[in-house]
Amino acid sequence: MLREAFYGIRRFDEFQQEPGIARNTLAERLRGLVKAGLLEKQVYETQPVRHEYLLTESGRHFYGVILAMTNWSDRRLSDEAGPPVITRHETCGHDAHGEVVCSRCKAPMTWRDVTPRPGPGPAARRCCSAVRTSGDASSWTSRHRPGTGLGRSFDVPSVCRRPPSSRWTSPHSSAARSPLSKTRTTA
Repeated sequence: MLREAFYGIRRFDEFQQEPGIARNTLAERLRGLVKAGLLEKQVYETQPVRHEYLLTESGRHFYGVILAMTNWSDRRLSDEAGPPVITRHETCGHDAHGEVVCSRCKAPMTWRDVTPRPGPGPAARRCCSAVRTSGDASSWTSRHRPGTGLGRSFDVPSVCRRPPSSRWTSPHSSAARSPLSKTRTTA
């Protein structure tokens, strides 16, 4: 749904034509995106009342994820004719693809190039309190060397693991689970 919103689809009937899904399923998914703060529902006609769905600021920030997913899809699912959609970067005038790069050196980032470690944010304070209180963040980092966990079974300290009943209540739940389904998604 978000990809279609970036392509300019705004109205319910337009969304329904694109993926070809049932009206009730589409309505549920759009409600989930509105509830998650990624889309905003606005009236565009009053007789009868009709709504359109516009990207919010938070939804527009999701575009990098869409580009990365499109890049992955293009690499694995395109045929010899090429990708189904070509992204033109208007700033430089060239066709381009989404790529995750380091904000400092601009080099491409892969799962082998990164080392996750506790950050300063509130979720990290809750999640990694055992590491922080022991004052030994290096021991956590040493267990999470590049290429040792990301993309495989990520060894998160036990204090970070949430019980199944509350794991979707963290501030990062939208990254771990789609607001539209009951299935967990992974990168």
